[in-house]
Amino acid sequence: MKLRYILLALAAGFGLTMVSCNDGDDYELLDDLKVSKSIVSIPMDGGSDQITVNANTSWAFDESSIPDWLTLSSLSGSEGETTVSFSAAATKAGRNAQLKIKVSDTEQYINVIQGLKSAEASTCAQVIAGEDGRLYRVTATVTSIVSTSWGNMWLNDGTGEVYVYGTLDKEGKEQNFSSLGIEVGDVVTVEGPKKTYNGTVELENVTVVKIVKSLLKVEPSEQNLTYEAADFTIKAWVKSGSKFSWSVAEGSDWLQVSSTKEVADTVFFDIHVSENAGESPRSGKISFTAAAGSQTTTQSLNIMQGVNTEKFLAGTIRKPFTVAQAIAAVDKGQTSDTYYVSGIIRKIDNVNTSFGNAQYWIADDETSEALFEVFRGLYFDSAKFTAEDQIAVGQKVVVSGKLTKYKDTYEFSAGNSLVTIDGLAAASGDGTAENPYNVAAVVGLLKAGTQPAEAVYIKGYVSSDAGVSAQYGNATYWIADSGADAKVFEVFRGMNFGGAKFTSADQLAQNDEVVVSGILTSYTDKNGKTTLETKAGAALVSRNGKSE
Repeated sequence: MKLRYILLALAAGFGLTMVSCNDGDDYELLDDLKVSKSIVSIPMDGGSDQITVNANTSWAFDESSIPDWLTLSSLSGSEGETTVSFSAAATKAGRNAQLKIKVSDTEQYINVIQGLKSAEASTCAQVIAGEDGRLYRVTATVTSIVSTSWGNMWLNDGTGEVYVYGTLDKEGKEQNFSSLGIEVGDVVTVEGPKKTYNGTVELENVTVVKIVKSLLKVEPSEQNLTYEAADFTIKAWVKSGSKFSWSVAEGSDWLQVSSTKEVADTVFFDIHVSENAGESPRSGKISFTAAAGSQTTTQSLNIMQGVNTEKFLAGTIRKPFTVAQAIAAVDKGQTSDTYYVSGIIRKIDNVNTSFGNAQYWIADDETSEALFEVFRGLYFDSAKFTAEDQIAVGQKVVVSGKLTKYKDTYEFSAGNSLVTIDGLAAASGDGTAENPYNVAAVVGLLKAGTQPAEAVYIKGYVSSDAGVSAQYGNATYWIADSGADAKVFEVFRGMNFGGAKFTSADQLAQNDEVVVSGILTSYTDKNGKTTLETKAGAALVSRNGKSE
């Protein structure tokens, strides 16, 4: 079930408009429902306003959620456009209600407020714990700016983090954020209504009350590096009269400040990063602090360094060889170890059910002339083949075994085994933390309609780009029973360890081995395409064997 929330503000002489992701006329709520605008304004002394509902199916308000002081011109509608008017008599005090609208098998909650309430001075933690629709005033540091046009940004005051979805300029206009001159590190005071969208706490279309400029600005604030040693320079602008200091985070001894140079109010830092000789990516941080009187600004340089995938991952289940790489490995004499190879079945010589093995050929695509023979290969988990239709031309497979060359033929030695077919292995696991389902198992449950209602544990390999969203702190990605590219099961808007937000792109990567905990579901779009997935909010439990 995918939900959104909209705010209908019936405020005295005060018209608000909501930030949209684009310049279109309709504000999309659900796949089956759109409205012409998401905020309706009616004077406190009474009146009405209207919206247009555009639906692909029937919808209806839950009449029990409509208070007696609010009148709606239409309580339900069908496919197409319907105009709905919201009317209220004059009132001397603000009042609010939460309406529920049902669309297909989903429920939409609409917050209705009559009378503009004064903003409550609050911490980020109080906003997070507070109710949707209430106006809040927050003073916090800008930690990230997502949109320099709309003014979408993250705020943190030390008690928590809140996302600002839209910032109005001095004249109350949208898409003019740059005119305010707000930068990362500035301390701002903003006012706006709270809304929770897909688990993210937002303040919408905020008004900026005060800006206290940062004492410090670090450029760049992030470096994404390969595994190789590197040298680069950053600069830190420091406001005159500020006390300035910096420190390397504990455990980051692989990065060093090799030299510094001061020019006027700017300090230049030469940074050296050692080669990452380990099997896992790593991250480090250098913190910079400027203080003047009661004001303190801290900013960081975050450094992410990758791993030598060709040395540590290539040819493993996490990152199988291509056929071309397998041929190159044989030519280099890599024939004593077991390797994993991914390819498309181009030709099947035979499936011998008497001996339980098969002889077939794989390639990197349908046209490649470079073929690799799977000689006397076994089925999943080294089991015997029992039927000729257990494999087919065109399937994408991963095979594990020892590589060799016989005369002019590159091939697997006898006794190799199938690992996955089109991303799926033999189903296994029971969905517990101790014995997670594999991807084949959850796919089977969903196709049979027998998936459990509660959250289960699933183990797989990230088989697509990790899709980490810095804006919402979640990630949408595909997993399979091997790291070869295969889109068979989607983790939809998944969260980091313990349900926390993702804060950087290096926290999840393609070919990672992961265990996630989430609720299984299937989602069919209006074109009839069905995606097998977890519901939004599935949490990462382990990544490459580590639980944090």
